[in-house]
Amino acid sequence: MLQITTWRSGSTPIHQILASYLKQTQGLTSLSYFFDIWENSYKEKNGKIIQIESPERSPGPFLYSSLVRGEPPTVQARVKLYKPHVGEYFLLAQPLEPKFMNWLLATHTPLFTEREDLPSQMISFLISCARGEWYRQDGLYPEKETLVAHPEWFIELETDLFWYFCLRKICTNAPVISYEQFLKKNSKKLLADIGLSEKWDSTNIKIPTRQNSADFKNKLAAFKNADEIKSWYQKSFLNSRCPWPAG
Repeated sequence: MLQITTWRSGSTPIHQILASYLKQTQGLTSLSYFFDIWENSYKEKNGKIIQIESPERSPGPFLYSSLVRGEPPTVQARVKLYKPHVGEYFLLAQPLEPKFMNWLLATHTPLFTEREDLPSQMISFLISCARGEWYRQDGLYPEKETLVAHPEWFIELETDLFWYFCLRKICTNAPVISYEQFLKKNSKKLLADIGLSEKWDSTNIKIPTRQNSADFKNKLAAFKNADEIKSWYQKSFLNSRCPWPAG
């Protein structure tokens, strides 16, 4: 199975639930963000793919989108490493360069995870970009007017979301789980609603701390250029899918 998602969509807790279910019912091991060059590095050992390191991330515009900036050799190398192991792992991936994405869709059952509240997703993404942080045990709570967002970060997520929705349109029968559904349902109900209803134990799932739990207004207030962010969003196709909040 292939979970397709985008940055700051709430995909991590949903992935934890799916990974537990698929390990117990199908014997699949999770390779979370296997194709993301900013995540862990991997190698093959004794017929298995294993993690070998967690690279340090530096603050600022460190993110990489293969759609915005071209195809990195690392992604190609990881595809080569993974190909002999199709069917052995559960993958979490963001939109990749089309030839890789087409291969993944041809060899895996896709499932989409997303956030319905796109303005909040965008602000959470920009907070992580500006701080150079994606996870803190106690969450991310920036002070008022301490951050500055850059347009290339906005374009990064906007581009990935554009291709995400294109892929979702192509895969018309693929199930979709939203972060908002995750907040309302227990783990078994969440999966049963998309047809994953085999018997499994959900008691030991560790859900990570929510990173940006402040309301939209307070998250936006962390930026010195909040009006600029609003303008970027309202001129984007994203505004037609989920309008910028009034007020």
